[in-house]
Amino acid sequence: MTRRLLTFILSLLCYSNYYCTTFSPDSLLAKSVQANDSLKVIIYSDLVKEYIYKDNDSALKYAQWGSKLANSKNMVRYYANFLNSTANIHLERGEYTEALSNYIEAEKQFKLLSDQNSVLMVNGNIGLVYQYQNLLDKALMQFEAVYEASKANNYSDIIASSLNSLGSVHYSKGDKTKALNAFKESLEINKETKNTPRIMECLNNIAIIYQELGQYEQALEIFDQYLNYSKQDNDKRSQVIAYHNIALVHHEQKNIVKAIQYLDSSVVLAKNIRDFENLIEIYDTYTKVFTESKNYENAFETFQLKVAAQDSLLQQTRDRQFIEMSTKYETDKKDAENKVLKATSEKQKAINLAVTIGLILVGALSFFIFRSYNQKKKANQLLAKQNSEIKEQKGIIEEKQKEILDSITYAKRLQEAILPPLNLIQKHLPDSFIYYKPKDIVAGDFYWMEHKNNITFLAAADCTGHGVPGAMVSVVCSNALNRAVLEFNITEPGLILDKTRELVLETFAKSDNDVKDGMDISLCTIHHSDNTVKWSGANNPLWYIHNNQMQEITASKQPIGKSDRPAPFVTHTLQLKKGDALFLFTDGYADQFGGPKGKKFKYKQFQQVLLQNASVNCKLQHQNIDLAFNQWKGSLEQVDDVCVIGVKI
Repeated sequence: MTRRLLTFILSLLCYSNYYCTTFSPDSLLAKSVQANDSLKVIIYSDLVKEYIYKDNDSALKYAQWGSKLANSKNMVRYYANFLNSTANIHLERGEYTEALSNYIEAEKQFKLLSDQNSVLMVNGNIGLVYQYQNLLDKALMQFEAVYEASKANNYSDIIASSLNSLGSVHYSKGDKTKALNAFKESLEINKETKNTPRIMECLNNIAIIYQELGQYEQALEIFDQYLNYSKQDNDKRSQVIAYHNIALVHHEQKNIVKAIQYLDSSVVLAKNIRDFENLIEIYDTYTKVFTESKNYENAFETFQLKVAAQDSLLQQTRDRQFIEMSTKYETDKKDAENKVLKATSEKQKAINLAVTIGLILVGALSFFIFRSYNQKKKANQLLAKQNSEIKEQKGIIEEKQKEILDSITYAKRLQEAILPPLNLIQKHLPDSFIYYKPKDIVAGDFYWMEHKNNITFLAAADCTGHGVPGAMVSVVCSNALNRAVLEFNITEPGLILDKTRELVLETFAKSDNDVKDGMDISLCTIHHSDNTVKWSGANNPLWYIHNNQMQEITASKQPIGKSDRPAPFVTHTLQLKKGDALFLFTDGYADQFGGPKGKKFKYKQFQQVLLQNASVNCKLQHQNIDLAFNQWKGSLEQVDDVCVIGVKI
């Protein structure tokens, strides 16, 4: 995320040398084939520095190779550097045990070298291990110790970095005043040392805090300074971030025109430098702005652009991996050729001659194939031109149909992006099922899950309408649920629904029209420590099986949306035991027409289906529920979206 607060900067401690500035990674790999062990250590060091921010798999591989070789050659400084880089990569991956063990060994080696500066940098990185695990008090003590020691030794860079880290921890602990003071002090030191990248980090952190405090003018002023530094440094990616951050401030000020102006500047620059990672976030902001403005057509278009940027980012990653695999292949091939050359030069000459003759023959054959291909291509083009005149009208119709279907299919992909993956749900709720059956390609029904602090939040929701309109409303409602739990840190189901209603109404209030869209929902929290379940509902009830008996808790008779007599949603608490079951659902299953007389399935029969299958595993429950639904529906059309969630405690 471009807007997250930065922390103590990971120290690479890989010193530059001749190869770093003279040769590309490919040529470095080629030179490593014939290099002696000492030179290989230096080359591996440069490769780690090259790949550390681009491809941590490659960086980790070279760091491990270099570490082993440097230790065997008693190259202590390089050994320590490799250990620190290895730890940095493990930290970035969330592998905290491996990161900590490598940092401790790196600290030991730097102490042998009497390198106090590097010791303090490693100690700062150890503080990050604690911070990333949310051990904030422990991280704070570590960073304070680094700060005091660096002040005693007058290490300006480490003083500034430790202040930045202290600011980040204070921010995480909710003390924005202390965080702001730390970032400002770090900024002044970085200005004295003219450390432009660190100056920009501090400006970004300060501006974000001003924005969160609602001091928008100060935030815009600081972001403007950040933008000027990025222009002076010709840092295009930072300019993209600056334009985006300024747009976000204007968005919060409800200045939609300026927000879109800065988003336009950001997206143009991001496209030019193929910064797909930031493009994804920019299009996400566009979508929020357009959705809140009830400009659903533009919101849908920017959703599509976001998905396209995600696809481009994936392709970019694949291309880089292909290049690296090709480079490795070429390096291995050259290594094999060199070994053969050492064994017998005469044999190699014969091989080279054979290869040359073979290439000449292949080249000649390629020429004839290429000429034949061109002739065939011209003939096909002529035939295609003739056919196009006949099929022109048919093609226009088919294209329009395809555009409509593609748009709806894109909408499905966008909606699927807000649905939690089934493997994530079953990771926290292993004996559970989701029976989700949209009426159309996209749906107004959706299911939702979050997990934090050993609590699983789970909901089945039914938004106004179905198809594309229902899907658009589901995006607004899903976003409101996420904000209630993740941004406002609410854990009580009734309070979550209160805040969700407030956020949904706030979004729709921006429209000039009287929007009555909203959702019905059944929401529960499962506390895994003691099997306590808390639940609240808007129009949709909760069913649960306790002591082999089906029981029901009725919902508040009001939607998440505009209501004549809005009242706070009530939270109900259940103490369940192992083997009990919960069922959250929308009205689509019970309202389905079918059977011998073409009538509704109804809730009583729905309860019987769930109770009859309660004793089997959830996979089989899912199959039986689907079978009962399809047998009842028969040849009739599905009348509504269907969502049923079952969880066995």
